[in-house]
Amino acid sequence: MQMRNPKIMIVYASYGEGHYQVSKAMEASFHERGITNVVLLDLMAEAHPLINELTKFVYMQSFKTIPYLYGWVYNSTRRMQPGRPLYSLLHSFGLRKLAKIVADINPDLVIHTFPQLVMPKLLRRTGQTIPLANVITDFDIHGRWVHPSVNRYYVATQDLKNEMVARGVPEERVMVSGIPLRPGFAAAAAVQAKAGDLTGRPDSDPGSRPDPGSNQGPAYSLPQDGKPAILLMAGAYGVMQNIADICRRLTASGERRVIAVCGKNKELLAQLQEQFKGHRDVQVCGFVQNIAELMAASDCIITKPGGITLSEALASRLPMFLFRPVPGQELNNALYLNKKGIAFISNRPRELVRQIEQFFSSRQPGGELYQELDSLRRPDAANEIAEDLLRLFIWPAEEAGRVTAAGPY
Repeated sequence: MQMRNPKIMIVYASYGEGHYQVSKAMEASFHERGITNVVLLDLMAEAHPLINELTKFVYMQSFKTIPYLYGWVYNSTRRMQPGRPLYSLLHSFGLRKLAKIVADINPDLVIHTFPQLVMPKLLRRTGQTIPLANVITDFDIHGRWVHPSVNRYYVATQDLKNEMVARGVPEERVMVSGIPLRPGFAAAAAVQAKAGDLTGRPDSDPGSRPDPGSNQGPAYSLPQDGKPAILLMAGAYGVMQNIADICRRLTASGERRVIAVCGKNKELLAQLQEQFKGHRDVQVCGFVQNIAELMAASDCIITKPGGITLSEALASRLPMFLFRPVPGQELNNALYLNKKGIAFISNRPRELVRQIEQFFSSRQPGGELYQELDSLRRPDAANEIAEDLLRLFIWPAEEAGRVTAAGPY
């Protein structure tokens, strides 16, 4: 018997755009299945708005000014255990506010897309048995994600699942799903597969590629002249450095073009638009909605290695050039994909340009790089996770009874 009008709560945090994007992707998948009562909760922003703004500022500044300190803190706490004082402190912020919200909403399922696991403490106090699921948003696992009260984990790769099992998480609680992406990526992947593009990039007919401006007016449009396109993502809040220098070096030969996406950084957008005014091979964009189409029209990507952007690139079968990854989850993401042979790491513009030139001079459609991309890409992760959660926790009560009573491991 199906549960009537189930209520689902998704807990996220607004440190960058990624966790919110994952939450919205999950919300969209539930809506497609008729589950309309979905609540997105930025717990820290709701419970402690001043502390939330301060920690967001410190987080961004640490990326820019003291990245090695941030990396040291991240890696030194990477294997923290539930019950330890620091773990308990980090997962106690917002407890009172969360208790009120849960009492008001009475959710049937709670999903975390950010490792702020206050729910286990609340459930222990109240005696409730609400199922909990964690959607891990990187290719690396930090101890903050792991708690014995979590019924289901969703991870990007089999390697990540193996690591969690090695840490003591029961294998049956971990599903290799990929990281949820905006609906456009699943649609773009379906078009690629139908067109036979899974045999390997580059496209044999550049003129057959989608026009990335087709769904967004005249903001940008790629000339269909056969030049390979390099997508450059400035990163959250435009934190990537030396962008103008990189664009000049990459287009100096006249053989390639660059699409530079500045996101919400209006200052960077204005600077690049002024510097490359009239430059045929450098297209400058601000914040874009149809990033799936833009990636589908590109041959490779330069980016900071955030988990969501990397998953989008995987879904689009784009080789990745990861520039100056910050120690911590960024660098760990980069090292993992570099080991797989689908990402290249650099710290100087000259080194980055050399790597890209070598890539274009030696790439082979259907070669090992693209085979590895295909083995890791999971563009339909949001739908797979939604189906799994509904099957386990919402639809058949007898099925849900097998997994909701999470215990120590």
